Amino acid sequence: MLINAHELNNLAFLSKIYIQRQEAINYIQDLNIMLKCVAILHEVNTDNIMPTTHITSTRNVWRQDIVYIEHGTITTVLMKNAPCIEKSTKNFFYKIEKVITK
Repeated sequence: MLINAHELNNLAFLSKIYIQRQEAINYIQDLNIMLKCVAILHEVNTDNIMPTTHITSTRNVWRQDIVYIEHGTITTVLMKNAPCIEKSTKNFFYKIEKVITK
């Protein structure tokens, strides 16, 4: 099946795009080349071939989404650089000046 100007115009109308005449000639040529490549794939006998869902056997490794907060060396060093630190029983917070005002 080859694409002609009438079919390209229908595709352009359905896609809500405007195609100029010179562009249409190039699109028709390019689409026909692509369709010829797809036609070659249709010639291959795939009757006894199982469908492939993944190229490799690699699977995603899942882990629990748990945040580990260690109040140790890194936290201490970072907090020393803060101008003012609010200390609570669970976390350390940076205290900054009010940003949003009325």
